Amino acid sequence: MASVPKKIYTPPSADLTDDFLRSISLNRIGQGIERRDTREPGLFIRISKSGRYVWYFDFMHNKRRHKETFGTWSDGCNRKGDLTVYLARAHVNEYRQKVEDDPDFEQPKQLRV
Repeated sequence: MASVPKKIYTPPSADLTDDFLRSISLNRIGQGIERRDTREPGLFIRISKSGRYVWYFDFMHNKRRHKETFGTWSDGCNRKGDLTVYLARAHVNEYRQKVEDDPDFEQPKQLRV
């Protein structure tokens, strides 16, 4: 009997904007949600039940999957580490370039939040 290939979960995509993130109703989240940006490949935001918004970059390198958590979003972006959608996209571009330029890239064990 042939084995069934494992289905990989892909979060729904959206054109992430600060207005879109503000519009998400936290009391409808349940266990939390993730959204994939349609403009920047690999950019995701995870929204927890408590209302914390965390940016991460999900990518493949040397046939291995990597996930880099790099900041948070909040309405107003006035806490240290908060990034607007624009700044999150810029961070992903910069990180992607760093990975492409370094053939010996190895993701750090401890991810930054």
